[in-house]
Amino acid sequence: MLPKAPKRIAQAQSSPSMVTQLRAIEGSGAHCSPDGLTTKNCSKDVTVPRLKICFTDHASSVGEVSAFVHAIVGRVIPNQFFGGVENQKAIMKHVDRFLRLRRFEMLSLHDVIQGLKVYCVLL
Repeated sequence: MLPKAPKRIAQAQSSPSMVTQLRAIEGSGAHCSPDGLTTKNCSKDVTVPRLKICFTDHASSVGEVSAFVHAIVGRVIPNQFFGGVENQKAIMKHVDRFLRLRRFEMLSLHDVIQGLKVYCVLL
């Protein structure tokens, strides 16, 4: 008679595999309409007639870009892919950090992965 598997191993076996999650991501772009996301997140309506064109009038703030990226990631990548809510929050925090970087500042993959919690099950 085999011993009963611990809870953490039984939960890991019942969760969807990485291949299943990647296939879900691959097909999720079909139901993501860009018109709905841009109208929700890009609320600027700049139609002021001027003699001189100023491109800064058409610029979006970092907050608006961040909200747009969060909406895209939330629609395209399933929650199970992150491995938990803590990991999803950590990734989104690094996305915001990346969007706020200045010209010569860098964000390495090591910095992004540093705060993630990895659950590894060896059988």
